[in-house]
Order: sequence, then structure tokens, then C-alpha cells
Amino acid sequence: MKYYLQVLTLLLITSSASYAQDTIFTNKKDTILCTICDVSDGSIKFKKFGSQHDRKILIPFDMVNKYSYGPVDPVDIYIGKSSYPKIQAGFGYGLTYRLNGVDKSNGSEITDYQKDLRLGTSLNASASYFIYQYMGVGFKYSRAATSNSISGVTDKTFESLSEDIVSSYIGLALNIRVMPVSRVFYLNMTYSVGYLSYKDTGTVDGVSFEHKNSDIGYSVDVSGDIRVYKKLFAGIKVGAVIGYFEKDIEPDDPAIIVANLDDNKSVSMSRLDFAVCLRVFL
Repeated sequence: MKYYLQVLTLLLITSSASYAQDTIFTNKKDTILCTICDVSDGSIKFKKFGSQHDRKILIPFDMVNKYSYGPVDPVDIYIGKSSYPKIQAGFGYGLTYRLNGVDKSNGSEITDYQKDLRLGTSLNASASYFIYQYMGVGFKYSRAATSNSISGVTDKTFESLSEDIVSSYIGLALNIRVMPVSRVFYLNMTYSVGYLSYKDTGTVDGVSFEHKNSDIGYSVDVSGDIRVYKKLFAGIKVGAVIGYFEKDIEPDDPAIIVANLDDNKSVSMSRLDFAVCLRVFL
């Protein structure tokens, strides 16, 4: 009889320990009554108190204000320490589409040439330090390159034309990052202001020309990333770079044909970038 009483007492103690009421206080001023199963790696794993199933929930420290084992006693309250990836670095490669207009008065051959010259390749790199979980500062670099050539032109004073256009941007960036509790998916928004340069080199009937310019530029990016391995993420980015420069080409410069320069307007260096990206969160 004594043996059975000891077994019954042990079972009661074990059951009480398994369903002990712990408490988690979140930053949103919510109170979660639960059983805390584990506290490690900047997160708390718990089971809701009174739940009829064994599903465990994970909540990161940066969403926790404080927590307590057992009855809430000021002596036994633990303060949750914020733990989140503070360094973010990335690299991307994809396509670019220049947003400059096309002057159709140059004839169908040059018009088609200019349209094809708007599409090219882009690469980008970035690095940021996150002061808070959702906000960081850093820098962004992007480079877009397009090229085209044409020969046998019949409606112009020249017969052949070729060009290589490179536009580079580097600037300071403000990053806004949204991430769920699981941290499997990230949504990144980047706002940037910086230096935008433009270089157009080419030949007209074998005669070389070069046109350079630069100005203040602006950039906006939106990207989504999914974890592929531990701290490595892959995703897709859509971005825009905005900038203009004023006319400074001599009237007889061959580049006037391509740049669409006249007396009444500036030239757009703006573009859209579409890229596949890899990022590391540390």
C-alpha cells in the first residue's frame, strides 16, 4: 500500500510540474499563461497553459518584455534580452530597364536601336547594420550596363553606330525589415540617396565618342528573402534608381542622337532593376 501511495504522489508531482503555470509578458502588453519548455538561442519555447495538444510555440526575445517561471513574483521575473540578426550583407544579379524616352523623329531604324538599348544587365551589393530589429543603416551599390550596335543605316548621314552605356550608383541606405516569428522569410525595403554616374562610349562610322555625366540620385528597393541554409537567404529584388542630367553636349556631337538631347529637356538616368539576390544575416 505504501508503494502505491509513493507512485501516486510521484505522478501527481510530475503532472503538476508538466503543467506548471509560467507567464510571458510581451512588448505589446499581452500576457501569455503557459508552460515554458526551453529558453535558448534568443527565443522562448512554450506550450499554452490549458492546451489540449502538445504543440509548442516559439517566440523571440525581441518580442518579450519579461517572463517568469511559476507564480509571478518580482524576485523571479527575468528580463528578455533582444536577440536578432544585426548585420545584413547581400549581392544580386539581374536585368535593368532604362526609363529614358525614345525620340521617334530620328527614323524607324534609330528608334528601334534606341528601344533595344534600354534593356541590359545589372548587379548590386549592399551591407547594413540594424540598430533595431526592424530598422538598419548602411550603403548600397548598383551598376547597370546596356549595349547595342547598328549598321547599314539608310536614313541618316552615318551608316553605323555602336554604344556601351554604364550607369553606377552608390549611396547611404535606410533599411526597413519585416520578419515573422519563425524568421524563415524576410521582407526588405531600402531607401537611399547617393551619387549617380553615367558613361556612354561608342563609335559612329568608326569615329569614337564618349559622354560622361553625374548627379545626385535616389533609389528604392523592395525584396523578399527565404532561408535556404542556416543564415543564408535567397530572394528576388525589384528596385528603381532615379536621376537626371542636363544637356552639355555640343550640337555636332554624335551622342546627341542617342541621348535625345534638345534645347528643352534633360536626360533621364532613371531605371528599373530586377535581380535574384543572396543575403547573409549575422
